Amino acid sequence: MAERAQDVRPAPGAARRVAWALGLALALVLLLAWPAHAWAGREGLLALGLAGGIGFLGALAGHLAAAGLGRLVPGPQGSVQALQAGMAVRVLVTLLCAAPVYFLDAAPDLPFTVFLALGYLAQLVLEVFVSVRIVGQNPGPSAAEGAGAEEARAAEGAASGSQPAARPKPRD
Repeated sequence: MAERAQDVRPAPGAARRVAWALGLALALVLLLAWPAHAWAGREGLLALGLAGGIGFLGALAGHLAAAGLGRLVPGPQGSVQALQAGMAVRVLVTLLCAAPVYFLDAAPDLPFTVFLALGYLAQLVLEVFVSVRIVGQNPGPSAAEGAGAEEARAAEGAASGSQPAARPKPRD
């Protein structure tokens, strides 16, 4: 158990997660700038910039929601719920920010959609990586504390020769 505690690195805080999301968005925009310009010219660069900004806004909202909700509900179940809520907020903010771009024809639809999808998937990979680290720090109940607790107590009682405590019958 002590080995596992040394292997687990702390999950990044909210500020670090936002910095990673911003760095990832900027890196994607820089890496895709030349292909976007070659594909759709200046409008491709506009689509890339809008998609990168919208992807970052969604990630920012999701990270802040997860950080805020994680403080409200303590324990491992609370951190899982906060991460799920953060992912839901990210999806909603991304969709709500992308809708006006489509309705107002602010950028060419196909390049914008491709760049938005690439940015969303990259941010999703980052968020899943962070989520796994956060949930890994707050492991759930062990088998002796969770679903197998009754069997473990009964086995201990049988081994010691004592009778297990009587449980009240459930009400119908």
